[in-house]
Amino acid sequence: MDGKVRQPMGESTAQPGVSEGFFFKVLKHYFPDVTQGLTFAIPGSQYSYSSDFSLIDAATGLAIDIEVDEPYEGRTKQPHHCLDQGKDQQRNQFFLAGNWVVIRFAEEQVVKHPCSCAGVIAQVLAQLTGDYDYLEALQDVEELPPVKQWTVTEARRMAKWNFRERYLAETGTFVAPPPKRKKRKKKQRRHR
Repeated sequence: MDGKVRQPMGESTAQPGVSEGFFFKVLKHYFPDVTQGLTFAIPGSQYSYSSDFSLIDAATGLAIDIEVDEPYEGRTKQPHHCLDQGKDQQRNQFFLAGNWVVIRFAEEQVVKHPCSCAGVIAQVLAQLTGDYDYLEALQDVEELPPVKQWTVTEARRMAKWNFRERYLAETGTFVAPPPKRKKRKKKQRRHR
């Protein structure tokens, strides 16, 4: 498949998400050839796409883009990876046109069920390459619970209720710093 698969330009400078370092360790355990953060030129544009993770099967050349989707940005709380935004569909099409397979996980799945996510990747590899070695190593892993993709409205609601912060804290993936205390103004005493 060499020459038929879209090739990266190099390593990405995009900042990884808070759950990606944790998930990378899990992926690396099961898939030693996985890489994090490759960048791909968008033809006719000054911009590029970055993959969260890339896995290229050495025997067949099968290339898999593995993405972790957060419902909203951590700092700004702006909706992200929403079903009704269209950005991810456009990005998926870019990779599919370059002969990549795209696998998307919700961040919640990655932090709560990382080995089950690895199992999904192993299933895809087995189905497309006939190599069942990875799948055998993950045969005792539970099936990945599905997560419904969210809309902009749902992502705003999740942000309002700190949905991400809760599951990240529950799993120990990320603990938000305590809120800053407001400094009390010193009361000025009036002298009579």
